[in-house]
Parts: sequence; C-alpha cells; structure tokens
Amino acid sequence: MIVSVPTYFLHALTQLHVHETAGPAATKQIVDYWKEGQLDTWTPPEGDETPWCAAFVCAMLERGGIQSTRKANAKSFIKWGQEVAGFGLLGAVVVMNRASGPPWQGHVGFCCGFVGENVHVLGGNQGNQVSIASFPKSRIVAVRYPLGIKPAEAAFILPPTTVEPSVA
Repeated sequence: MIVSVPTYFLHALTQLHVHETAGPAATKQIVDYWKEGQLDTWTPPEGDETPWCAAFVCAMLERGGIQSTRKANAKSFIKWGQEVAGFGLLGAVVVMNRASGPPWQGHVGFCCGFVGENVHVLGGNQGNQVSIASFPKSRIVAVRYPLGIKPAEAAFILPPTTVEPSVA
C-alpha cells in the first residue's frame, strides 16, 4: 500500500526523542520550535520548561509549508484548517482537553492512528520530550487537517514510543 504522508508529519517524526534538559539549561531544538512556529503572541522562553506542545505543532506545520495558528495555546487549533473524522487520519492535528486543569488548557499533536478507545499522538512535551503517546479518545475536542489538503488515510498505526533516546 502506498500512503501519502504529509511533509510536516515527516518533519515531526525526525524530532522523536528530542527531550527537555533538566535544570536551568535548555534544549536548543525546543527553544527553536517557538521561533520556527512564528508564535506572534509570546516571546520564546529562555528555557524548555514552558509548555511547548503547540510550539512543536506550529513549527512542524511551518516546516512543511503549512501556516499554523502561530499561537502557543493548544486549543488555538480547534477551528484551524478543516474538520475531519474517521480512523487512520495520519497527520491530522488532534486537540485534546487535559486530564485536569482549567478548561482553556489543552494538548495538541499529530494523529498516528486509533486503537480501541485510544488515539496515538505524535507530539511535543509528552513526558518532557517528543514522543508518540496514547490518550483516551474521550479527551479529543477536535481533529483538524490543513485546508485544501486531502487527509492521508492509513491502514497502519504508529505505536507509542518506548525506546530511550541514545546519549551522544
């Protein structure tokens, strides 16, 4: 089977296991997500402790030639692009509520597939790194795809990542 994978999703895959640096230092790639995502309402943080899931999604979309929301709030993607539904929407932007916290807060990442009652999401700031993580479908607020691009439907699912990043 041939699957057309969105360029921005391929860029996101190359970032797997980029992780935060403990302490006052920061991982350059994470700080750069803020700049690459052209976030217009926030100054890039000095460190990598500021929630950065939306910065990651914005940066990957922009790398792929797609204009993002250019906002640091995960829920800014609720009305971005076009609404899509179904299973196997590889690369769709998945917006979710947090498990706890104020209702304006959320989480955002790219769909890797659905398994039972869970969605696998490739995203930033998942366990303090870029990873593929599993979330309950009940937390999904919106599933969006860039305007004018046909959703990539895939019959395979990328599983959650469990491999520790190599130490260079």
